[in-house]
Amino acid sequence: MITAGIDIGTGSTKGVLLEDNEKIIARAIKPTKGSPGKMATEIFNELLETSKLDKGEVDYIASTGYGRYMMEERQIQISDLTTTGRGAKFIYRDKNPSLILDIGTQSSRAIRVDERGKIIQFKMNERCAAGSGRFIERCSRYLVVPMEKISETAMKSTDPQKISSVCAVLSETEIINHVSQGIPVEDILMGVFMSIADRAGTLLKRVKLDAPVFLAGGLVHMPAMKKALDEVLDQEVISVPEAHFSAAIGAARLGYQRLQKIKK
Repeated sequence: MITAGIDIGTGSTKGVLLEDNEKIIARAIKPTKGSPGKMATEIFNELLETSKLDKGEVDYIASTGYGRYMMEERQIQISDLTTTGRGAKFIYRDKNPSLILDIGTQSSRAIRVDERGKIIQFKMNERCAAGSGRFIERCSRYLVVPMEKISETAMKSTDPQKISSVCAVLSETEIINHVSQGIPVEDILMGVFMSIADRAGTLLKRVKLDAPVFLAGGLVHMPAMKKALDEVLDQEVISVPEAHFSAAIGAARLGYQRLQKIKK
């Protein structure tokens, strides 16, 4: 059986096709850009083109993410909190993870899962952009450093300047002060990553930081984020690029389970 998982996030839309709940046969990702329903359809069509399948050959479609209700083709919509736990458990299955840290565009979540990937406990920070990927985007624009260069630039830092404010607006004021004092851009940027790591550490402690941490979300592509987390948490955070698709994979796997129940 072929199941599709479409994760319609605030920053990007991700999709996967899963064969028999185990093998990923196609995946795709594009910026959402304010058109979640349209982008979900585009991603689904790209998955079909990559896998050389017709729409009718996909047995079940599950959507997730903030825009999950906007995908017309879906058969089920599932909370991205649930799908991220299941997907990360699948991606890191050889290491049997119990603590997942998902840092996305809009929010950061610390998730504790059981052996199946089902959520036992979670804490999230979604009230302010200062604890998520959106803050990095704002810093990118203000400091005139392209997003694709942010991590590389931050990794050159020799004296990171932490951002102490918990509010994104006040944090930007703090960054302006750093710039006016002549602090190098790389030190400011690494300070931004360190600040996000501090906030993530607080979330993890609230679900009990007693095991290795596995990273999910878009910041898995930024080595500076991993470096900051390693330092703040005083342990090596485990991260792979595929974990950006955690929610999409989780949606496809849960869609498979739902289809099995329907057939029974």
